[in-house]
Amino acid sequence: MLFLSFADANCRILSLFMEHFEHPCGRSRILVGPAAGALARVLPAECRTVVVTDAGVVRAHPELTAPYATILVGRGERCKTFAAVERVCRELLAADADRATFVLGVGGGIVTDIAGFAASVYMRGVRFGFVSTTLLGQVDAAVGGKNGVNVDGYKNIMGLFRQPEFVVCDPTLTGTLPDREFRAGMAEAVKAGVRAAGGTPVESPAAGRGCGTHSRGSNGPPTGRCAATRSCSPAWWRAPWG
Repeated sequence: MLFLSFADANCRILSLFMEHFEHPCGRSRILVGPAAGALARVLPAECRTVVVTDAGVVRAHPELTAPYATILVGRGERCKTFAAVERVCRELLAADADRATFVLGVGGGIVTDIAGFAASVYMRGVRFGFVSTTLLGQVDAAVGGKNGVNVDGYKNIMGLFRQPEFVVCDPTLTGTLPDREFRAGMAEAVKAGVRAAGGTPVESPAAGRGCGTHSRGSNGPPTGRCAATRSCSPAWWRAPWG
């Protein structure tokens, strides 16, 4: 299903772009529009909502987190670990979260990965959804049911596929992003467009050489910082879901 969205001068939602994302592991609603208006429509009224987010999002977008109990996670790939998922589960337990609790991940890819993983395993699975605040997350990380964490510098080694009930993509939220993060999101959007058109992204010779340590033809995938940031981005190291 697909609906056009419009907003008035005060960004009040009048109608909403919504498309269902189908995957063997489930179905998500993708909503594009002002986040506050979208949440009013899709958050289940019968559930208590607990937000998983980071301190930067709380500072930049308090209107999305203040109404709810909040669990904070760290920022950066080094924080995307199973220990972070375990800590979120412990905080849910301390907050008396039960199977009727709804977990709302508000943030970029780190937040949505941790929140989705934790919601999928807490009490053998509770309902969850996302508000993606980064362009990279809106294009890729928050969409598709990919919930994973890093192990020993390898990206997304532990995880599972489980669809969020919805992903809210509010383009205005990306206005607070650093320029580097916004450019990374634009690059991912171009890559997604090329793939959707049936093409294959082409890497520059410099990217193909990698960082020097993890060059094309080495015996394994990049580790440590290169794996966490994909700074060497060799074409031969691509997880099947990434």
